Amino acid sequence: MQPELVQVDPVLRLLLLGDGFTTRNLAALIQEPIQAHLLDTGRVDLQAEQGTAPKSMQQLARDLGRLGSPLMRRRVWLCGATSQQPLLYATSWWNSEHLAQYLPHPDQPIGQNLIQEKLETFRELRGLYHGEADPVARLLQCPGPFWARHYLLLHRGQPLTVIYEVFSPRLAARALSR
Repeated sequence: MQPELVQVDPVLRLLLLGDGFTTRNLAALIQEPIQAHLLDTGRVDLQAEQGTAPKSMQQLARDLGRLGSPLMRRRVWLCGATSQQPLLYATSWWNSEHLAQYLPHPDQPIGQNLIQEKLETFRELRGLYHGEADPVARLLQCPGPFWARHYLLLHRGQPLTVIYEVFSPRLAARALSR
């Protein structure tokens, strides 16, 4: 059962519902640059990706179909460049042409790439999720439950990418003040 958003820590709520670049928001929050650690990038089968989505994430599966083929998946985790503390796990799906065109520096966060390219984008929030995820807990080095979201990033009204982000509970205001 998903808690009411009003009960969510204000910092996490801002990250979940905010419109700015996630990397820029994280950097302002922890007061250090954000670094991306690329886990993998590769071509994936659209139908296979859609088929692995749980029932609670069927909107994400439908949104992947808006990107066209061939479909590429990029998985990263973001951390503070100095502290190296894991803050977020993210998966993004791209049409292969868009990935090559708009993400020239795959070792950097998406937001940094788009800012460098001076690309105007609009974020359309499509889903919020709350729950446990053992692989993410290991990656973020902390127990859940986790808050996550997925959104479409649009450029000139057309889907550029679908992004799924899982936030570390360490980003809660209580944890940051320690």
